[in-house]
Amino acid sequence: MNRIVALCSLGLTACGGLTPLGSFTDTDFGTEDTGIVDLGTDDIDEGTDPVVTPGVAPRLVSISAADLGSQISVAFTATDTDNDLSGGTFELTVNGATTAYDIPGSLATWDASSGAGTIRFPKPTVGGGTGCGGGTSTLSIRGLVEDSSGLRSGEQSTALQVSGGAGSGIPISELGDTLTSVQDAGLLQVPCSFSGNIHTTGLAAGYADIDIVAFTVGSTGTGANLSWTGTGDYDVYLFDELGFTFLSVFDGDLTWAAASGDNSGNTPESVNYPLLPGEVYYLLVGGWDGPGGDYTMTVR
Repeated sequence: MNRIVALCSLGLTACGGLTPLGSFTDTDFGTEDTGIVDLGTDDIDEGTDPVVTPGVAPRLVSISAADLGSQISVAFTATDTDNDLSGGTFELTVNGATTAYDIPGSLATWDASSGAGTIRFPKPTVGGGTGCGGGTSTLSIRGLVEDSSGLRSGEQSTALQVSGGAGSGIPISELGDTLTSVQDAGLLQVPCSFSGNIHTTGLAAGYADIDIVAFTVGSTGTGANLSWTGTGDYDVYLFDELGFTFLSVFDGDLTWAAASGDNSGNTPESVNYPLLPGEVYYLLVGGWDGPGGDYTMTVR
């Protein structure tokens, strides 16, 4: 009996229903707890724990990309029922490299009502081709959004083929002096310019000196422009493959040209003709008369 009393004295709460000894920190929200230790059981003295409603993760609806020349533009649309995308981030991965852009601070555009945003970044270096701009490359682009609560959406992805951009000054060698020896510039990304020299002008045997370059284009072009130094009179002729075949057969009959620029005097020339990807074209530059000199020819 004395032993029982001693035990009861040591455990006042259990034996006498007196005030609990102190309090404790609730660690399992959503259940009713009792006692000095949070047991995770449905008991009587703590009441109902506060209900914590989890946030709703945002959703990345779409992503698209465009080549702007010197920059790449990536547009996206996202939704979030909590309306807390502002203060979050747009996470962009391009060819394996990831960058986080603050919403809206790092975006080029942002419309909170529609969840539409745009970011722009410098075009990556493109290599692996011939001619102006070094060919084309495909960018692998993935994105997701994270709201201000740290909840993240799933990913969306797209791919974008980009050109190397404008090139300049590809030299035209003396290889292109005859119809049977033409300089092949390969695949060009327009606009693209060439540099050359007409060392002798004159009509004898067609032109005393001609430069001919063959090329194809990676995207649709509209023709070519020719300008030069000095006071000579230069002309430019554009041939498609069929026209150039006839030009070779008829030994210099320039009437087979698809388009020509042959103004009189020291006036820059231009030719207008649709340049289609995959087709082979030829540009012929010659000096009609006057002093020779350097020229620049731009495919556009």
